[in-house]
Amino acid sequence: MKRAIMANNTGLAVLAAVGMAVLVGGCSQEPVPKDAFYRLEVAPPASPLTAKARFDGAVEIRPFAADGLLSQRAIVFSQQGGPSPADSPLEQYSYHFWAEAPPQALQMSLTSSLRNSGIFQTVVTPELRVMVDYEVQGRLIHFDHLRTASSAAMDVELELGLTQRKGLRLIHLKTYHVRQDARDSSVQAAAEAARDALQQIFGQFEKDLMQVDSLAATEQSGRSKTSR
Repeated sequence: MKRAIMANNTGLAVLAAVGMAVLVGGCSQEPVPKDAFYRLEVAPPASPLTAKARFDGAVEIRPFAADGLLSQRAIVFSQQGGPSPADSPLEQYSYHFWAEAPPQALQMSLTSSLRNSGIFQTVVTPELRVMVDYEVQGRLIHFDHLRTASSAAMDVELELGLTQRKGLRLIHLKTYHVRQDARDSSVQAAAEAARDALQQIFGQFEKDLMQVDSLAATEQSGRSKTSR
């Protein structure tokens, strides 16, 4: 009798072990991908654009304005199925993020680029809480990874403006658009293309500032005449 009971218990234990193995095997899944973070730091100009500041005084670079998905850290993409990006809905990658939200990342990249350009005497951000003469404001219009069956690119469109604080005078306002091809369809390649596109846009913005009439130079000339 004891042997029969032991045999039954052993059989039940074996069946339980087999059942547990089947259950665990059926529930096993692929490991969840790790989150990946990509920087938006733009390489500064190789050399200053000017040996003497084009604008006297200090300029403040504010965080960029951005609506909806573009204000978030998750990288935005669209799988193009039509003739234009507008025909494809925007989506967010699940495990791919910018290291910082684009409005702040672009603010810091432009600050670094303008400091190296030499266009302004001083370039600061709002955190310093100092009196400034000028203000640069930017707005993200497009900042998404475009994918097709045969190619990929980063679509970057920014509005950049320079105003004079005194009198709130607009000195320069322009929309800059670059669609930079990526080496492949990966998100890493998209991040590289985004940095290349931003470098082109910031470079063109700085060249445009070198061409506009400097209100600071005009005021400086007026002060010199008065002092005589």
